[in-house]
Amino acid sequence: PSLVGSEMCIRDRAGVGPDLEAIRELVPDAILMGWVNKEQLADLYCASDLFGLASRFDTFCCSLLEAMSSGLPCVAYSAKGPKDIVQHEKTGYLVQDVDEMAMKLG
Repeated sequence: PSLVGSEMCIRDRAGVGPDLEAIRELVPDAILMGWVNKEQLADLYCASDLFGLASRFDTFCCSLLEAMSSGLPCVAYSAKGPKDIVQHEKTGYLVQDVDEMAMKLG
């Protein structure tokens, strides 16, 4: 099952990551955003149906915590940080690769 509603927004605060183009191809209806000013974050989270953390290397996961504190279900790689924060199939999904990420997002 997927957590996605009719629209979704994936925010990649640190810029573009190595899987950005693969996710763009696999989930063509997603709105992929680059840097977002902190003043825009609350509105962005409120307008979103889902949060996808497309980084395997963001171990602190501040953006993941922000999204979860806004009540958003999250999809993240099962890596250091997210696997300690996301409760798989309860508060979101932990995925192993870009194909699984795209399946959960779309």
